[in-house]
Amino acid sequence: LEWKSGFALRPPLAVVPETDSWNTIRVAARMEQIRRSFHFAGAFEGQVSKGLAPWMTREGSKWSASSLDSYLTCSFQYFGRYVLRLKELDDEPEEGDGAMRGSIIHAILEKAFEPLVEQGLPLSVETIGQVTDYIDSHGREMWMNAPEKEGFGQAALWRLEWQRYRDRMIRMLEQEMLVAGSDEGYRVFGTEYEFDVEVGTKPRLRIRGKIDRIDETPDGLTVIDYKTGKIPTQKDVRDGKNSQLPLYALALRNHPDAKGKNLRTEYAKLPSRGDRRHWDLNDAIPEDAEIIKNVLGTLQEKRDAVESGDFRVKPTPTECPSYCAMKHVCRVNAFSRHKS
Repeated sequence: LEWKSGFALRPPLAVVPETDSWNTIRVAARMEQIRRSFHFAGAFEGQVSKGLAPWMTREGSKWSASSLDSYLTCSFQYFGRYVLRLKELDDEPEEGDGAMRGSIIHAILEKAFEPLVEQGLPLSVETIGQVTDYIDSHGREMWMNAPEKEGFGQAALWRLEWQRYRDRMIRMLEQEMLVAGSDEGYRVFGTEYEFDVEVGTKPRLRIRGKIDRIDETPDGLTVIDYKTGKIPTQKDVRDGKNSQLPLYALALRNHPDAKGKNLRTEYAKLPSRGDRRHWDLNDAIPEDAEIIKNVLGTLQEKRDAVESGDFRVKPTPTECPSYCAMKHVCRVNAFSRHKS
């Protein structure tokens, strides 16, 4: 038939009987229904040649919580970011967005805690004033200079937000101080701690990343990741839909200061209305230890899926991430979320 021979135009009925044309339409309509849904559309959608991304699958390849979570979120998104290495071209920002606020706040907190790290001190009633003073002086300066330094507009509105975010940072630190600052033997161990460790997958892979803060307690180490916005739910982490905290715990399990001691991982969030109950992962709890153990299996599973060329369009969140570089070519994208 002409269609099968590569002709683009619809063949005349003399070549394709009307019944065959109708069947073609019926099949095409069903396929279009599937493509407009959130279901996997077929064996060849997102399935590519085996071994297409050797830099992510060979021995010694480096993965991070971001790359693993990208595959867990949607393997097609992972394909664009880590296989095709696409990055959407951003317009010159008109204003500072959530990502910019997060970056500046992370930088402020890192610098504010440096003196405590150098002196081996805890965040406590005695030292919180020192941290607050830094935030109110140098931190404020970093915030106010951000529009010129980072090149975004609406600087006046950005600067008006300082007091609100400053107060939220202080409230977060006060909450932390009440929980841990009174423990004898507690200290701020490090900030912006970078790790790059080998783990026991087959072949062996490396996991790398940067931890916002590590505190040392009498029992062991507490890993803290700052969040300025929404944090993953405890259920998502336990169900294997988010890997950051268990992957951090896996990376630090063999740290000299953690051997024989407990290892806790948690989020520290700027307080806001509607916050969920605080939670953490503690490897002294069997259920949590199993979650940390299972993340290695998740890494192995997704490494094998990448090796096999499985990059299906299967977004797990109810809304596609706005930062996905594949959103303009994906059938399930940020511009068509009215589908159900």
